[in-house]
Amino acid sequence: MKKTPEFIELLRRDGQSDQCWIATDGTRLRVRPIEPRDESSMIDFHRSLSDETVYSRYFSWPKLSTRILHERLSRICTPDPLDEVVLVAETVRPDALSPIVAVARLCHGASHRNAEAALLITDSFQRRGLGAELLRRLFRIARNLGAVNLVAYFMPSNAAMRHLCINEGMSITDEPGGESIANIALRSGALFSAVDVAAPPTLPRNELGTACRPKTHQN
Repeated sequence: MKKTPEFIELLRRDGQSDQCWIATDGTRLRVRPIEPRDESSMIDFHRSLSDETVYSRYFSWPKLSTRILHERLSRICTPDPLDEVVLVAETVRPDALSPIVAVARLCHGASHRNAEAALLITDSFQRRGLGAELLRRLFRIARNLGAVNLVAYFMPSNAAMRHLCINEGMSITDEPGGESIANIALRSGALFSAVDVAAPPTLPRNELGTACRPKTHQN
């Protein structure tokens, strides 16, 4: 089946649920595709991140002023559906304010056979089960897109990400003196461990570098 923008939009919406997701502490959250109106909320989201969280995601310390540039956030809030899917998690509150607390990206490129996942969660919502929920949604979207492999890159010192990926059935490869790579193969609507599956080729680069890689300062 040809992957048209309309078809990709349906899959993008697959990451959304009509029902709230409940964190381990009882907090109600909504996961949905990112929208252009989210730019101001994304600014607040980036302001909430600690230096440690920023470094764990980007492998460096990009300045807040760089991360909240209008040109950058405008592009992130209007992703090209033929290249990527971006989900946000927001708290569900009785008032009109629903701050974004996490961003999940799935970069799949033109072929859709190889996909790359990236997560960024504000410090106060880490270790509440949100990372696992977002990763599972990215698994499902990637699988529905026809991807056969999904990878995620993270710092070797990022014990939380390592634990999450292993718990979700991903195999881990530690590059000497470099990054850690989590990999899983996707098959016929089911997930299976990719211990014996070679890592997929790197996705094409965009103007900021490879799609979801930490060094690109995405999310």
